[in-house]
Amino acid sequence: MAVSLNIAAPTEMDAPSTDVTPTGLSPLTGQGDGKVVGSAGNDRGTLFDVQKDSDQVIKLGAGDDVFVFGPNDINVDLNGIIKMGENASDYDQIFLNHRINDYIFTSRSDGGIKIQYIGEPDGSGDAVSFYEAESFTFRNITPDGSGNYTNQTFTQDELYALIIAAEAL
Repeated sequence: MAVSLNIAAPTEMDAPSTDVTPTGLSPLTGQGDGKVVGSAGNDRGTLFDVQKDSDQVIKLGAGDDVFVFGPNDINVDLNGIIKMGENASDYDQIFLNHRINDYIFTSRSDGGIKIQYIGEPDGSGDAVSFYEAESFTFRNITPDGSGNYTNQTFTQDELYALIIAAEAL
C-alpha cells in the first residue's frame, strides 16, 4: 500500500540552503544489449538512465554511488529498480528533487523502498524502487526558487520505519 509521509519540510532556519549533491562522479555507461550499468568506482545515475535501460533495472555496483531522482521526459512515466552497491563499506545516496510530501512510498517485502513522485498534473509520475541505499535526501527544489535545498535527510532504516508506521495506520 502506498502511503504519504506528512512531514513538514525544514525551513531555511532549520536547514541551511545549500546543494549537497556530490559532483565529479562517473556517469553510467550503456552496453550493446540496451543495459545501463555502474562501475566499481563512484557513479551517478538519474531517471534518464532508467529511461534508457531496456528493462529499467540498474545495478550501480561498488563505490560510493549517487542516484538523482529529478525530472525526466514528462511524457514517460517510469517504474524502475535501482540496486545500489551491496558493499558494506560504501556509502550510497539518493537525492530527490522535491519535498517528502511530493512523493508516496511503499515498503517492499524484500526490504526495498518504492518511491513515486506524485506532482504531475495528471496525478501520475515516475516510480523507482531502491535497494541498499544508505541515505535519502529530499532537496525541496521549487519552481520559484524559494526554499531550494532546505535538505531533509533520512537513513534507509529511518525512512523504512516511517513507511512501515504509516502503512500500519
